[in-house]
Amino acid sequence: MLSASNFLLRYFWLQAFERVARMEALLESSGSVAHPTDARVVQAFLKQIGKTKEELLEIVPVLGSIEAELDDHAYGAFLKFVSASLHNIVYMHQHLSFVNTRWTPQETDVFLKAVFAPLEATSGIRRPLSVVPSNSYMFEETDLSSYLLQRDTNPGDGATPTLFLPKLEASNPLQWGTLVHEMGHAFSEPIRTFLKSRDVEKDILVIVGQRPQNVGVVLRWAEEIFCDLLAVRLLGPAYLASFVDFIVVLAASEGILSPSYTHPFPQWRVGIISDHLKEANVSRLVRLTRSQRQWPDLVRFFIELFEERSWAERRYLGGTGERAVIDVRELDDRIIRHLPELLPQGDLTAIKETKLPLLRDRLLRRIPIATVSIFEETKNKPAALQRLRALQESLRSADGQDVEAELAYLQEGVRERPCSVAEIVLAGWLHKVEDLYFPAIMELEAFTRKQGEEFAGQVLQLDGLLRTSIESAYLATILSPDPEGGRG
Repeated sequence: MLSASNFLLRYFWLQAFERVARMEALLESSGSVAHPTDARVVQAFLKQIGKTKEELLEIVPVLGSIEAELDDHAYGAFLKFVSASLHNIVYMHQHLSFVNTRWTPQETDVFLKAVFAPLEATSGIRRPLSVVPSNSYMFEETDLSSYLLQRDTNPGDGATPTLFLPKLEASNPLQWGTLVHEMGHAFSEPIRTFLKSRDVEKDILVIVGQRPQNVGVVLRWAEEIFCDLLAVRLLGPAYLASFVDFIVVLAASEGILSPSYTHPFPQWRVGIISDHLKEANVSRLVRLTRSQRQWPDLVRFFIELFEERSWAERRYLGGTGERAVIDVRELDDRIIRHLPELLPQGDLTAIKETKLPLLRDRLLRRIPIATVSIFEETKNKPAALQRLRALQESLRSADGQDVEAELAYLQEGVRERPCSVAEIVLAGWLHKVEDLYFPAIMELEAFTRKQGEEFAGQVLQLDGLLRTSIESAYLATILSPDPEGGRG
């Protein structure tokens, strides 16, 4: 039986291999339309990423043959190797300015519009936005007008909320969840107003103690947590998956233990997100039913993935974690615990538990998941279609409201209704983790170059299926006769 720590270490390896495949796909798409001079630059990048790929494949026979708990030396050696590979990828990403890469897919804009539509409807706030591909392997938000002018601008003077999306993740909808957090800064007026209230200003002075220069840290950390919770409210468990997956990859270059003046401890953030999800009782939505592993659901898996990476950094990579410059316990007690009260109320994800198994089955068959009928959702579609045809025949010779009412019911049941973005992305994460990653981990010893190409192809194909689903679902929502967007 494969040990849990070995299983998670293999997951880290697959994360590195996936990023190699994404970098290759990005460079190859650029090279196909490049000027000869640019094409030579692309080839130089491809050569280097090819070396990283070969090195990753070279350790597979050893890593894949060990099922028992790894000893300290072996675990540390494998972790350092995988971290070095990810560091190389992040480093190359920072130099993608040398390559003329494509812009972000149009589905990114559709994704954000669909996710924030319920929030805009309840708040009355509209935020025009731009998404810009970034050479930095980091998701960020800024007002582009202020950034370019190097000074603050008045919103009425043409402010331009702008999200920076790493080029490597531009085609990956499962990582767009992190964009939702960044977009949250454009909707953070409730937290900013809350922090300016007189009582809270007094609490902030208690939190910073004898270091009044750290008031800005409190304000920034509180807003970051608010945006985390808003993203959870809009995407559910899919945001936790996006956040942990991204931060574990980034840990190879940035570390995973320390806070900064702009962002709080990742471990603290994961804990707050996890508690919020537990209160919402969403574990039932994301059960891992197709594997015999110890993780009952997607939330528990990603929490333990993060904890494993944090533990490994302390033990093998020399990470100690810096002390916070403010009193985190006081911040948590005086401010953070009140933040859920500032969030929009109600279910903004529109996730239906009965839909997710059907959506996962469709993805397994490489079918887009933009719409689902009620009878499909309840597994009554074949019988319903048969009854519908019989009623259509009988209606020609019969009259009566009972027959017409039954016909209307059946027609409504087979009508395709759009899935929410949260449902699409969550089904994508469940499929990716349990149907793509887990089988590859269990069969890693046989992971040859050919299997590697097949795995990469499946991951990139999933990107395309999800992008198509997101755009089609959005169009179906707009065109739906249902006043609530066809979600009924």
